Amino acid sequence: GLSLHSYTRCVAKNINSPVMTIQAKHIHSDVEGNVFVLIGVVGACLGFYFLDPLVALVEVAHLILLIRIMFLSAVNGLMDHAIDNEKFLEIKNQAANELGVRRVKDIRCRQAGQMIWVDLDIELDGDISVIEGNRIIEKIKKAITKKVPHIGNITVGCSPAERMD
Repeated sequence: GLSLHSYTRCVAKNINSPVMTIQAKHIHSDVEGNVFVLIGVVGACLGFYFLDPLVALVEVAHLILLIRIMFLSAVNGLMDHAIDNEKFLEIKNQAANELGVRRVKDIRCRQAGQMIWVDLDIELDGDISVIEGNRIIEKIKKAITKKVPHIGNITVGCSPAERMD
C-alpha cells in the first residue's frame, strides 16, 4: 500500500498530473483506513468495545477530509493559478540573462492543469535587427523550456530599449 502510494506520488510529480496526485492521496487514505479498522477490530477483540464506534467516527471524519482535499484539488486543476516563486524567478532569469536583452519589462505566468503558460515583455538593445531579435526570442524560449518543466506555451513581446547617448 505505502509503496504504491510512493510510486504513484512520484509519477504524479514527474508528469505534473492533478489526477495522479489525487490517486496517490486516495491510496494513502486507504492504507490509513485499513490501519484504523485493524485498531478497532483488535481493540474490540481485547474487550475495548468503544474502539469500534470510535474508529468508525474517525474514519468518517477522515473520508470527509479526503473528499474536501480531492474537491479542492480538482477545482484548482480546472482554474488557472499563479506558479510558485521559484519557477517564476527561473523563467525571469532565463529571459534576463540572454545576450541582447536589456530588461524584462513584464512577466505573467499561470498554470492551467499540467501546463505553465508564459507571457514575457522584454526590451532588446535598440541597435539589433528584427532577425536578430527573433533569434534572441527563440533562444529565450528554448532556455526556459529546458530549465522549467511542463511549459505549455511562451509568448514573447519585445520592444527596443531607449538609446542612452
